[in-house]
Amino acid sequence: MGQRFLTVKEVAELLRMSEQTIYNQINRRAKRKFPIPCKRVGRKRLFDANDVEEFMAGA
Repeated sequence: MGQRFLTVKEVAELLRMSEQTIYNQINRRAKRKFPIPCKRVGRKRLFDANDVEEFMAGA
């Protein structure tokens, strides 16, 4: 079975954050980096659902 990926919007809803905050923190020059790694596919940023679940379990 393949990996499941989440968009910035879906991650923002799960973590109750704004999308813009996530975009600001995944920016290369951000001083405070977003704690969940993302992959870039074209212009989209995608997060592995397992990484998000692990982060939420530890938070």
